Amino acid sequence: MVTLPGKISNNCGINVGGFINVFPQSNREHIGEFKQKKNIFGQNKECMEYKNVYEGISLHCYTTSFGLNTEITIPEYRGEYIFSMRIEQPKGFFVEDETDYVIFRDEEDLRSMMFTSLAVDANNVWNYKNKINLSFDSESVCYISFIIDKDFLEDNKTKYPVTISQSINAYKHKQPDTSVYSRTGDIARHYLSPYMLLGDNTVKGEGWALLRYEVLDEIEIMPDEIISADYYFNNLFDLDKEVIIGTYAITSDWCSVNTRWKSRPEYDSEPLHTTMVKDKGVYGVEVTELLKEMMRSKGQYEPLYSVRNSFFIKSDTENSNLLVASGDSGIQSPYLKIVLKN
Repeated sequence: MVTLPGKISNNCGINVGGFINVFPQSNREHIGEFKQKKNIFGQNKECMEYKNVYEGISLHCYTTSFGLNTEITIPEYRGEYIFSMRIEQPKGFFVEDETDYVIFRDEEDLRSMMFTSLAVDANNVWNYKNKINLSFDSESVCYISFIIDKDFLEDNKTKYPVTISQSINAYKHKQPDTSVYSRTGDIARHYLSPYMLLGDNTVKGEGWALLRYEVLDEIEIMPDEIISADYYFNNLFDLDKEVIIGTYAITSDWCSVNTRWKSRPEYDSEPLHTTMVKDKGVYGVEVTELLKEMMRSKGQYEPLYSVRNSFFIKSDTENSNLLVASGDSGIQSPYLKIVLKN
């Protein structure tokens, strides 16, 4: 879905999803070189490095299952907090832009999207309070500006270097709420990311994983037969400190395709259960009482607790983030374990 050329310039850009092309804003030519590099999540990955894209700062490009991740690393703050790219799109595309995302679409479907950048300093403190801005040069050419939180960059507690990560997604339809989508084949264009990022941010809601198992609507489980119910997830990397992961009951219906931080559903303020995470490995959180209520509510009109609503997990520890395996991670996939009397 991504073509990384040997050089990028005004005339040669990075093609994402066959729909948009990404160019440097400068008039210079930037030669690419393949490298092994540790990305923003601490993983050693192969990337293409384009030198001096932002006045002495290189652009690192990683291909992913959903498109392209780009990273730049600022060695020290020099008053610059806006970084831009030039985007070319086919004529006839429509663009929707907010302060938190930009969407490219044609008359039939959504084609590509960009969300605000992630930023993390050398102390592994993450910042989400960033913005994205779009301006048009012509019908098919626009400039995307990634506006990094100036307060974060100027904060005396921020330790440099600071790395900024920007994803450019080549959108494909996701088969919601199941990990068996791969049986449908590539032609159906179903996908999931192999990772979930859990965090503590409540400004936009990044790092919240909303979860449900729609198969529970299809099988009969008597509430009184339930001995226990636990959700298990796999923490992929060792952490520098202990992190509390909380599980929260959702109290309204939600859509897995278009739920964002600005449209997240209502939920109970107190967690159902918490667990302490630090080392790489499998951890569980209890959802027994919630599952019993979900089973009792089957057939009721808009119940408070239901299979459609279910629950979500997030970090309850300030300035913390961790990567856990999603439903696309094979044997590392999370799962719900239900123990019955019979």
